[in-house]
Amino acid sequence: MAEPPPDPAFGQPTASSTVPGTQAARPVVLFDADCRLCRATVAFLIRHERAPNLMFCPLQSPAARQIAGDGPNTAAPEGTLILADSGRLRVRSDAVLEAARHLRAPWRWVRLTAVLPRRWRDRLYGWIARNRMRWFGRPSADDRLDALIKRFPARFLPDR
Repeated sequence: MAEPPPDPAFGQPTASSTVPGTQAARPVVLFDADCRLCRATVAFLIRHERAPNLMFCPLQSPAARQIAGDGPNTAAPEGTLILADSGRLRVRSDAVLEAARHLRAPWRWVRLTAVLPRRWRDRLYGWIARNRMRWFGRPSADDRLDALIKRFPARFLPDR
């Protein structure tokens, strides 16, 4: 099966790519720690997973750079959710659909949107990503990532 065409904004194939250093047994969700919506998404995933399989890592951390790479062609655009699993990166709507695979019903049914063309799904994803700060704002002092990490320490990758 051929790799999807490269995505010029990310420098990686849109759906997934092989990434060295991500052969871990558990999938890792890389998220923007400076985004209230992204933090809420992490909390939602933790709360609604069928089993505690997903690991989490802020995009701003050294561990995320090690997983996603830190060259000019691997810098994720602002607002990009990345899911690394079995040496492959899934970005944007493909990352959301892959993360939904780990959720309980009815939340996992979001995977039914996979029948839509990726271009449509990624346009919707991009629209939400561009407007997320205006709609949801930045995290407040009360909305600290440290609290989530303290509550679920085994679910977050340590900085490497």
